[in-house]
Amino acid sequence: MANVELPGWDLWMTFIRNVHVLPATLDVQRFRESLRVALQWYPHAAGRLKSGGARWSILLTQSTVPIEVTVLESVNVGIQDDHVVQGDLKRYLHSEQGAADPANNDQPLLWFKMTMAKEQAAIGVSWNHILGDATTFLRFMRTLSHAYQGIPLPDPAPTFAKHTFPIPPQETIEQHEPLMPHLAHTYHRSELAAQYAGMNRDVVRVDVRVSGAALGRLVDVVRARTRERAVSRQDCLTAYVVTVLNRCGAGSIDVVANAASYRNIAAPWIDAAVAGNPIYIVRTDLGRGAQRLSDIALTIRRSIEKWREPAFIGAHMSVASQLMLGAANARRSMFFAAELGVLSVNSNLSLDWQSADFGYPSRARFHTSGINERYLRTFHVNPDPKDHGQGENIEMSFGVSTSLRDKVVDMLATELDSTAFPVNLDVL
Repeated sequence: MANVELPGWDLWMTFIRNVHVLPATLDVQRFRESLRVALQWYPHAAGRLKSGGARWSILLTQSTVPIEVTVLESVNVGIQDDHVVQGDLKRYLHSEQGAADPANNDQPLLWFKMTMAKEQAAIGVSWNHILGDATTFLRFMRTLSHAYQGIPLPDPAPTFAKHTFPIPPQETIEQHEPLMPHLAHTYHRSELAAQYAGMNRDVVRVDVRVSGAALGRLVDVVRARTRERAVSRQDCLTAYVVTVLNRCGAGSIDVVANAASYRNIAAPWIDAAVAGNPIYIVRTDLGRGAQRLSDIALTIRRSIEKWREPAFIGAHMSVASQLMLGAANARRSMFFAAELGVLSVNSNLSLDWQSADFGYPSRARFHTSGINERYLRTFHVNPDPKDHGQGENIEMSFGVSTSLRDKVVDMLATELDSTAFPVNLDVL
């Protein structure tokens, strides 16, 4: 295999940037050797992006993956806050990695920075989204972690064959394009940073933790009220945040836009092990002024189930693939605007990022950054240094306007800290 062909749906032209913090220093040479092992399984990560006409691919060039190493005199690397979502993590990421178009500049698709303190190490990773979604990224990091430890690899071997969806008829385009506002409005990549900065000028981050016990009670109540066992933990958390924003005066949330994966759908055109981006945005219309938490959770679940029908996915992705290919050829990128009345959701509850632990289970921490207004992200909490345990607690992070922050934080604290949660909610 000399290259990996990239259909339009794979052309996510951005970077995912994460930092893994470990409670000890690492052997840099051993890390380099482990990376060589991981790249044998994921050779495209050492490749180069190539565009030729209307076709895109990753050439398997076996190029060097940059690793920058910084040694500190301090005891720890300096991330004192153990929340998953942080502010600025740039100091932990490779100093030369930027937003330049890798297809035009022969740039690496994967960059590392190792920050070594006396009793901690931070591994900063810049992963071009074109290499694969969060599932692919985590599988790569787990492969690297297991190779470092010299233990069997944890995940199935990746596959690289990508399905090309057919060009959709005009009727299909007209049906599905309104469901993709992030693809209908694109910007040149050099403009994206300014667009996001302007959009988030008056936005602050809210971080809140939900205990596993409280979430379990919420799920049990919602399932009992809706008589639907398929309602998930994320459905319930999303519905709860919708009610909080509605009650705090953020404007009526009438639509939920879930980042979702179809990699586990039973269809001939997808392989669960694919190293790629089998993802889409599921839009759920809640109806104007949706109020009841249980009803919202059920509506979300039923919408997701509809969007998981193979025929629907095939039609939807044929349109998305065409739009993404057109944007990539024009050197433009999708823009996730903070739409009024829309809560965007990116759940990581199916991903155990802390499992890339390099030999320190229940002690490795995971961090990422970023903020958008009404953009909800959920993660497993980082380990508590007091008991070295992670448990079932969940962390939620989302952006709100500065004027609403105190009201939102107070409502969350009052309701979630109550032993009566969730029956203390009058919107249940």
